[in-house]
Amino acid sequence: MATPFSQTLRSLSGDSPRRAHAAWLAALALAALWLAWLQFGSVTVYEISTRARLEALDAPHPVAARVASTVLATHLSIGRAVAAGDVLVEFDAAEERFRLAEEEARADALTRRVEALRAEIAAHQEAKTQEIDAARAAAEGGRSRILEAEIALQLARDSEKRVAKLSASGSASAVEASRTAADALRLAAVRDALVAETRRTEIAARMRAAERNAQIEGLLQSVAGFEGDIAASRNAARRLAVAIEAHRVRAPVSGRIGDALPLSRGAYVAEGQRVATVIPEGGLIAVGEFDPAATVGRIRAGQSAVVRLDGFPWTRFGTVSATVTRVASEVRDGRVRVEFGLSSDAARVGLQHGLPGSIEVVVEDVAPVALVLRAVGLILAEPVTVAHAVGDRS
Repeated sequence: MATPFSQTLRSLSGDSPRRAHAAWLAALALAALWLAWLQFGSVTVYEISTRARLEALDAPHPVAARVASTVLATHLSIGRAVAAGDVLVEFDAAEERFRLAEEEARADALTRRVEALRAEIAAHQEAKTQEIDAARAAAEGGRSRILEAEIALQLARDSEKRVAKLSASGSASAVEASRTAADALRLAAVRDALVAETRRTEIAARMRAAERNAQIEGLLQSVAGFEGDIAASRNAARRLAVAIEAHRVRAPVSGRIGDALPLSRGAYVAEGQRVATVIPEGGLIAVGEFDPAATVGRIRAGQSAVVRLDGFPWTRFGTVSATVTRVASEVRDGRVRVEFGLSSDAARVGLQHGLPGSIEVVVEDVAPVALVLRAVGLILAEPVTVAHAVGDRS
């Protein structure tokens, strides 16, 4: 009886073991290649931070009100370019301005008073000089008259002596002798009177000079007092000028206003309240916050990184190359701050301060088998950790 599966049997009998051998050889080759890749291949390991952003190379400068007051004028507009020293907000300083005007007026009035006193002092000094000159001239005139009187007195006494001799010899009368004696006495009295007058003139001159000096000293003391008041007023004016300047909020650096408090005229602002943030001009850096366990000792300066910006999908705009520049050595809020320098290709994207994104840092290139062993080690370490924890609780 003929079998109905004759064709199937013939095909089976026609099969050769060569195909099976080839399949096994191919599988073994693939396994060898896979094992070789595991052992000698290279896999790039990345550390990723999803808490990343772009920041200005120079830190942003928050601007706060230095006094509590109401807004007089505001020039705040987000994105506005400002230069260092530009007035951003001006607060009401009317009271300080009034007090400043009073102090300046007082200082001006005192200055004019001092000028008048100095003019009076100069007049007194001029009068004193003239009085001294007049007293000196009067003294010289008195001394000249005294000298003239002494000469006349000496002549009278000589004449008295001659007449007395003549009268003793009978050549002159007694009347003539009496007359010459009287003339000598008169001239002596005149001389004494001139000496007294000269002394009185000198004393009067000294008294007038002393009075002038007292008047000048009093005026100088008044000038010193007024000048002290002027200095106090000017110092008060300077303090008020500083207080008025404190009512102006100025840009600390050149840049752009990155943030601004919506203010209107008459709005009240407390002391120390931030009204704006100025972003300095200059380059940008990328900043990422990483897990300390994955960062410390693994991320180092010079490593390559890739920045992906949330506002610029990488599928359309691509990524931005970066390089690690600084790694913080302290943990803050459970994270480690890492700073990155951006490459020149970042210019093709409109980058600006504050753009959020993520950063991938190339940490190392390792063999795949090392990654497998590392994963196995982590898996095996978990039960040990749990066992230790249970032992500690017991």
